Amino acid sequence: PNVVRERETRRITSITRQTDGVLLEIEDFFGHDQYGIKSGRPVSTDYQSGDMVQISDPVNNVNTEVIAADDESRTVLVAEFSDPEDGWEIDYRRNLPEEDPDKPGLFPPGGTYLRKINPPGTPHYYWGRVNSEWDFAVKQHGRTLIPGFNDAPGDIAHEASPNRRPKDYAQLHEVVHAMTSYLIDRYGDVALEWRWSIFNEPNLHRDFRDNWSDTLKFYDYTSDAVLRAFEDHGYDSSKVMVGGLEWGGVFGLNWRLNEFLAHASPDAADDSIRPLNAAYADQRLDGKRSRRVEELCKANEGRGAPLDWISIHTYHGSRAAAEMLIEAKSTALEIDPDYFADLWVNSYESAPEWVVHPDPNVQAVYMGSGYYTSWTADYVRRLLQQGSIDNNYAFGELIHTIQPWPLRNFNAIIAVVREIHTKDGTVMVPKPIFNFTNLLTTMTDDFWVFPEKNMGGHVISGFASQVENNELRGLFYSHNERDMQSRTDTGFEVTLELRELVHKEASVTEYRFDNTHNSYYEQAVEFAERPDSAHNPAVFTEEEVAQVRQLAKLRPTNTVTHEIGEDGSLDLTVTVGGNGINFFVVEFE
Repeated sequence: PNVVRERETRRITSITRQTDGVLLEIEDFFGHDQYGIKSGRPVSTDYQSGDMVQISDPVNNVNTEVIAADDESRTVLVAEFSDPEDGWEIDYRRNLPEEDPDKPGLFPPGGTYLRKINPPGTPHYYWGRVNSEWDFAVKQHGRTLIPGFNDAPGDIAHEASPNRRPKDYAQLHEVVHAMTSYLIDRYGDVALEWRWSIFNEPNLHRDFRDNWSDTLKFYDYTSDAVLRAFEDHGYDSSKVMVGGLEWGGVFGLNWRLNEFLAHASPDAADDSIRPLNAAYADQRLDGKRSRRVEELCKANEGRGAPLDWISIHTYHGSRAAAEMLIEAKSTALEIDPDYFADLWVNSYESAPEWVVHPDPNVQAVYMGSGYYTSWTADYVRRLLQQGSIDNNYAFGELIHTIQPWPLRNFNAIIAVVREIHTKDGTVMVPKPIFNFTNLLTTMTDDFWVFPEKNMGGHVISGFASQVENNELRGLFYSHNERDMQSRTDTGFEVTLELRELVHKEASVTEYRFDNTHNSYYEQAVEFAERPDSAHNPAVFTEEEVAQVRQLAKLRPTNTVTHEIGEDGSLDLTVTVGGNGINFFVVEFE
């Protein structure tokens, strides 16, 4: 937030009704200089008779017309408008912030502002917070980012509220191009490895959901601007992964995905009812569009949009979550099997449940009962299974959801680590899902997917990959979708038959995950009974924290060496608990 403001924006300090209109006394908005906006600019330069403007505070917006502007009194006279029922928030909500190196940027809390609507204003940028946060993630820790253009940022929106459409699409194109160019300049080739995302759950936000044509326009202008920025920096835009949508809170596929895919496709049926690519049709962008969009639309009578991936947020059981991604790709292939053959269908938010209920079942999932890890294994296996059947489905990425606030002590919310309070401070401890996900990332992109068996309500399956010529990594799991507390005491022995081996022996290291292996589930349930709140967190002793930290460490649960038969065969048998995983590493010698 707060990357872009407009040079013309002012803070309103008083509103006075007169016989000839409403007089607004204005001043430079707090923090204007950090955007490179000069102080004391003439008002009449920015506001002229006939301009459409907006008065807005954090809750309310109203549009009106400029009658006159006076430089000496620093006032703007506008046409009559209606005040909100509770009045305007003229005063700031609290004291203005001061410089803080850990939170760069000076952004006022509340206030009422005068913004240009038509014609739009002149964008100015502040990069301090972007530099601070993104340098930390990219340069210091080497993280891969997903830049997201969720709505019209700052003053370029048609109203001052979250999840907003732009007031002018050509201006949106300019701003997105400037932001993308800045990131390419700062981070170089690594920016080509990122997934460039447009929207976050537009189906849940009124401004986009109820104005579907604007949703398609927003995508067209934004995707073209991202691609043009890469081209202007000498990159091949066909290698840029652009997409997004990030559909959220959905059950089934009756959420206009097919309409969006039909819009992106250059060759879908019923061309007559599909809008043209809005960026291609806008003559104001002549000479400013990306070559990728120009070539696509020119060859298809103005239709089509670049789309390399979509993402669907999956807060469901593992079966339903996988089926949603599979069905989304199936829908794309039905609409345009050629254009969407390589389309990635990702989930950049995924977990068994979004909202944590008082229900002890849901609490157990995030306490380490084994359900979350086996849910992950089953979710991934189902997608790999579909990819092994049909190569059109062998694309995509999954990312676990992490709440943006710390997981305090033994609260049960979506996170992969927890922050335990002691008398001397806090200690960060990984959850089982953290260790299991890290093990998953040590596998390669080529998999063998094992058959599925069903026993006593448990799905039993797994997958493996060859890491090197002499190493095999894989896992077996059991998952009972209804047993969220992992109450079962059932265990399973699973045998993997290896044949035509050319080695003499194999060393096998096993990592079991369930409610008693590589987990501190019992301790978490016990410690969660203590009174705990944000203002009065429970405090744990050094001995208690040491116990949890020890149990939280990833450790092998079994190591054994097997002789390989003279015929090159080895039967590898491992034990899997209910809602459990056995991740194995086989090193051949």
